[in-house]
Amino acid sequence: MNNNHSPEETVIDLKDIFWKFLMQWKAILVVCLLMSLLVPCVMYFREKSAYDAARADKAAAEEASSKTSEERIEAALAPLSESDRKAVLTAAEQQDYLDEQQTYINESILLNENPANQRTLTVYYLISSDSGADMKALIDAYDAVLRDDGFMGSLRDEIAPGKELGYIYELVNNKYIALEPDYTDAGSALFPVKIVLPEDSDADAVTALVNATVKDLHSSLDSHVGKHSIRSYRTEDTHVYNHYAVERKTGLMNSVYSVSNALKNSKSALSQEQKVALDLVLQERLGAEEQAGGNAEPEIQAPRFSKKYALFGFILGAFLYAVIWCALIIHRKEVSSAASAQRYTGVRLLGELYNIRNRSGLSALFASKAVARWCYRDKLATDKQLRALTSAIEAVCAHRDTDRLTLLLSGVDSRFNDLIKRIAEGSSVSIDLVDTDKADESLMASAVHAAYVLSSRTKVEKLRSMMIVANGYEISPLGTIFLEEL
Repeated sequence: MNNNHSPEETVIDLKDIFWKFLMQWKAILVVCLLMSLLVPCVMYFREKSAYDAARADKAAAEEASSKTSEERIEAALAPLSESDRKAVLTAAEQQDYLDEQQTYINESILLNENPANQRTLTVYYLISSDSGADMKALIDAYDAVLRDDGFMGSLRDEIAPGKELGYIYELVNNKYIALEPDYTDAGSALFPVKIVLPEDSDADAVTALVNATVKDLHSSLDSHVGKHSIRSYRTEDTHVYNHYAVERKTGLMNSVYSVSNALKNSKSALSQEQKVALDLVLQERLGAEEQAGGNAEPEIQAPRFSKKYALFGFILGAFLYAVIWCALIIHRKEVSSAASAQRYTGVRLLGELYNIRNRSGLSALFASKAVARWCYRDKLATDKQLRALTSAIEAVCAHRDTDRLTLLLSGVDSRFNDLIKRIAEGSSVSIDLVDTDKADESLMASAVHAAYVLSSRTKVEKLRSMMIVANGYEISPLGTIFLEEL
């Protein structure tokens, strides 16, 4: 008996394992879909927990920093009388105002693009409606979208990347540009969109951005506000005298000049002790603003459901299913395939028979007969396989010069009884059947030559016991037959 495998070994056939795994694609798909939902949910709640903790830490740090700064300011003002404290705080507020306005004057696109000869892009749209749609409601809806954060962000990326949105709003949302649309009583209106442009900006690109925004919005307003059509009427890229910008810049410069003089007078009236306190107050306020700005830069990303986690969950589901399924196969220690049966017994494989059984319940729901027929398409022709098996039995018996063969069955389900009977009836060799799982071992005493009949449910331990008993009776094994229901 040529058996080189120890009881601790488990022999599997990778090709057969792969086909059987593929046959369960429905169950695999269900597990993958469940994991593709579970993993993003787990990651979302995990990130949400971290997000909430980070926000709480940030709020606590800001509160602690604010309290510390306020305490230091209060300590600097503590030695002063009430009137002296008021004078110092007044001077500090004037300095803060000047710093704020100077920053605005330096950064504002509107005020720095020569208000007296300012480049202005005007895109006119003609809105028409045959169904009596409310023209004012339509124009207000278009106007609102062309002034929201989404459009302003796109406009900023086009004409002034990196600028704060507040400076972009000025280019669209101011008194000079907010020109009243030309309403008519004939079911149409002329809607102008005016945008102040820097001299080096691309008017065509901005026009395309406005057109795309209006086009995307049309279908939504058509169903929610009223049936209408909108088309570009004309586009103007001109230089104009911007009264609003001129007046605003003039007023702002006058205000800065006035406050600057007031601050100069306030500082000259302060005592040395008050000036020291003023410097400390200004330093603390500047430090608090810089710290707040520094904390705002690394924004804490809000948690969200991610497609990459869904894809990872899908792949993980297939992997886990494969690992658990293979582990169960190894744990059951069964003869999983014809190749495994041949390796366990150490004798030649006479033949193998496969049959697709009728399943019920969850087994019927998840098992795929179509895949089984495709994977084992060459082995499901029962009559052909029986003829080949019968010929192999007759050939091996003729080689051993015997006309009698005992089939030793182990782990073979009763559903294979008909096939086994057909093997016995179709062979010219006299065949005896011994089910070693049920029959007494003494029935094997009369056997001289035998073939092992195994299935995927045959326990390796049972097989080894049967082989030991057969060896004890000096039975000569001539081959192995493997049966399986898919």
